[in-house]
Amino acid sequence: MDYDLTTEILKYWNSKDIVVHRKLPKSNNTTLEGALKSLVNGQPKLGLEGYTTDEIKHAIDNYAEVINSDKYYWTYKWNLTEFLVRGFEKFYNDACLENYKKDDEEIYLTEDEVNEMIKNEGYKVADFKPVGGGKYECQK
Repeated sequence: MDYDLTTEILKYWNSKDIVVHRKLPKSNNTTLEGALKSLVNGQPKLGLEGYTTDEIKHAIDNYAEVINSDKYYWTYKWNLTEFLVRGFEKFYNDACLENYKKDDEEIYLTEDEVNEMIKNEGYKVADFKPVGGGKYECQK
């Protein structure tokens, strides 16, 4: 496996602040290099083509969006190798942004919740936007 690709993907992953690595992570007996090699080379015997560096980065972007936002119910954090082995297929296309989205009821706050956050957590009225039906969205 190309060391530059491994380093590039590791730096990109770390820039997303999901699970930051100081050294190359392993998942069971799979190394980061092995996981990347499998994704880049594909499985020709099964007719599966490999993925480009940009496609791998896009999957990381999607995962970071989901994991770092309250709009989604997915909260499990993998290390990079685990993500490439177990999570890549779940996040490589934008469908995941809809698939893991919470129902609107889970995202929006009631007026009581807003008042509690203003009173106890230092939020301001301007931090909330009414969305109708007595529900509010936090803009912060």
